[in-house]
Amino acid sequence: MVTTAIILAGGLGTRLKKVVQDLPKPMALIRGRPFLEYQMDFWISQGVTKFILSVGYLNHIIIDHFGDSYHTASINYYVEDEYEVEFDSNVSIGIRRILYEEKL
Repeated sequence: MVTTAIILAGGLGTRLKKVVQDLPKPMALIRGRPFLEYQMDFWISQGVTKFILSVGYLNHIIIDHFGDSYHTASINYYVEDEYEVEFDSNVSIGIRRILYEEKL
């Protein structure tokens, strides 16, 4: 059973700027709750007990909202300071680093 989920939550969200101006896109409100909460609720219902959130743009908003846990799951953060580089290479490097450091 998979118990750890990596969620990429660090993009600039340029296509959503008109809707979500001062928030990172995973924190866009849907029915009064951040979209990221819905994702995490789903994964918790599937048995996930640990989240690894790769955050970048406005990362403090996500970190301040969730802290070190969400419901029954723990949260580790990987802060990407270079979130403006080309998407594919940034994601590839970030995931490799997370997998290596977390020994997954």
